[in-house]
Amino acid sequence: MKRFYLAIFAIAMMAITAMAQNPVHWTAKLEMTSDTEGIVKLSATMDEGWHIYNLKMPEDGPNPTKISFAIAGVEWNGGMKVNHAPKKEFDSVFECEVAYWENEVTFTRRFKVTDPDKAEIIANVDYMCCNESSCRPPVKETFNLKPGN
Repeated sequence: MKRFYLAIFAIAMMAITAMAQNPVHWTAKLEMTSDTEGIVKLSATMDEGWHIYNLKMPEDGPNPTKISFAIAGVEWNGGMKVNHAPKKEFDSVFECEVAYWENEVTFTRRFKVTDPDKAEIIANVDYMCCNESSCRPPVKETFNLKPGN
């Protein structure tokens, strides 16, 4: 009987671990293009079958991906860019057209360092990921980046 409970416990732990693994993997880095200018790069890689949503979504649709920044000692040089357009299709669950990225996507934004001693960029990414059968609760990722380090 003890083995039975141990087996049930092991199966339950594997299921919890599998559910806890996030199918979206984010990286953040700074690339300095000169002594005082650079690019912030936020990249998401999704496990097969998973996707994240566009930056703008219909009001009744899924949660959009939101990227916000807190900055010190830097100023922006232009707006945010994305490396490719999202896919668009009608979603019967949300009953509206949705736009999403699957496989990978990279967001970039150029900046100029105005005070090297205080230069810091904190990037916050809020997103929701889904596959064909389910959606995960929204997740927040935070990255603390320092130009010149």
